[in-house]
Amino acid sequence: MTKKIDEAQRINDWIATSKEYESLLRAVDRLRNVNETIPPAFIKCIAGLEKAIVDAVAKEKTATKKMKAPNAKAMNGMKQKVKKAVVEHSDAVQKYNELS
Repeated sequence: MTKKIDEAQRINDWIATSKEYESLLRAVDRLRNVNETIPPAFIKCIAGLEKAIVDAVAKEKTATKKMKAPNAKAMNGMKQKVKKAVVEHSDAVQKYNELS
């Protein structure tokens, strides 16, 4: 799933990124019910998404050709969802950012 998110993010398709992120969240919730731990791949994914969103917002502000409306809405939604996930798992994300 994280590979699909990376591919969609690379081509700036925030609608597909949002759909894949939602499926990743469902899978992580199922895993947490069984193992009580958060997979390291999930932490890596939300840390990467946070950086990608910051970069995309910066590019969008300076771009002459703006993003289409549905894609921009999906990006803004992803910004809020990722921000929420980063706050929930702030310790793990902070450790990941320090190590990478």
